[in-house]
Amino acid sequence: MHAQVVAANPGLKFGDIAKLLGQKWKALSDAEKAPYKAKETQAAPRPAPRRPRSPPPSPPAACCMATRGDPRAVGR
Repeated sequence: MHAQVVAANPGLKFGDIAKLLGQKWKALSDAEKAPYKAKETQAAPRPAPRRPRSPPPSPPAACCMATRGDPRAVGR
């Protein structure tokens, strides 16, 4: 269906084509939608979700922060 709408309307943007397809879908009867809904239930399983993000790094220890900016503290 998408290829037919693009071929019939070559100058339309992606969003406009999506709107036309949505209008055509809403205009279909339940009997006409049935084959598509049957395919939806038989679709391939979705991939496993990605692993969660790792937590942000912890701030430096307080002892390191106390010597910051003190030139005598270099190398301590």
